[in-house]
Amino acid sequence: MEPYYHEVPCRHCQGRGRVKVVDGNALRTLRLAAHESLRGFARRVGFSATHISDVERGRRSPGWNILRHYDSL
Repeated sequence: MEPYYHEVPCRHCQGRGRVKVVDGNALRTLRLAAHESLRGFARRVGFSATHISDVERGRRSPGWNILRHYDSL
């Protein structure tokens, strides 16, 4: 599977650096490919289903503690 992030030029360092931007749709695809429901995944990782949904819709940035659970799928 493709990574769930892509790199873009950093706007704070005059384009010399790059930052990783998480793709929420890719996270959702990863979760669904593992046959994990939104509520089940949220319960397992200790976050609310609303929080996970917001991450997958791009409304919130995921922290490393959420991303590591996606890595384990």
